[in-house]
Amino acid sequence: MSLLPTSCDIITIDEEFRAHCPPLTETEREMLRQDIERTGLLSPLIVWNHEGQTILVDGHNRYEILHELGRLDEIQTTELVFDTRENALDWIINNQLGRRNLPPDAAALLRGKLYTAERIPAKERLFKPGVSANPGGVPKTEDCHSGSPETIADAIAKKTGVSARTIARDAKFAAAVAKLGITKEVMAGTEKRTRKEIIEAAFPPLPTLKRERPLEDILAQRWEPFIKDIPFNRHRDVYQWITRTLNQPRW
Repeated sequence: MSLLPTSCDIITIDEEFRAHCPPLTETEREMLRQDIERTGLLSPLIVWNHEGQTILVDGHNRYEILHELGRLDEIQTTELVFDTRENALDWIINNQLGRRNLPPDAAALLRGKLYTAERIPAKERLFKPGVSANPGGVPKTEDCHSGSPETIADAIAKKTGVSARTIARDAKFAAAVAKLGITKEVMAGTEKRTRKEIIEAAFPPLPTLKRERPLEDILAQRWEPFIKDIPFNRHRDVYQWITRTLNQPRW
């Protein structure tokens, strides 16, 4: 990590990174503007030097205000090192979750993204014992090394002050937002649909199939070769067992 002045003309704004930083309200922005006018930039901007670019990771609002005030020559930066783009995005998400007054939908989206980011390397650890899924970069959530979905959800829930069940719902919400491509709108608070409506828009419920025949008749035809030697008075028990088995969740 280093603190150094940075020429404004070499700072790159990454739209995906900026989309994960909720914009300020008009009141908050005006207060920040007044502070910068009065005292200047007190905290350096966070940047990542990657592939010849100095990418802004944190401080987008301050950068924009300095640009409006014509004071970009005052910019100082703190450089962080990340192994991958995913690690940088993980840092942004963790950093935003640690801030106050985060809009509820934005917080849910970030929690869901954090859970998903933890689950992918956890799966890799299950298949590659002893191999770090996140070499270098930003440390992952603590107590998630078993790869268990419950363990990861519990760890993130404890860290963010919600329940593990909420984390599971947030993950589905984050997947829906990503599928619809509305991350920026959700983070900005301009998306008018509820979380349930967003999930249903991204993942429409399957249509209910009308059964033409009783389930037992269908099962009897399909499973006849396997139950022909079972006494007839036990057939209903077999049908019930098959029904329960077929109705078990697949994940």
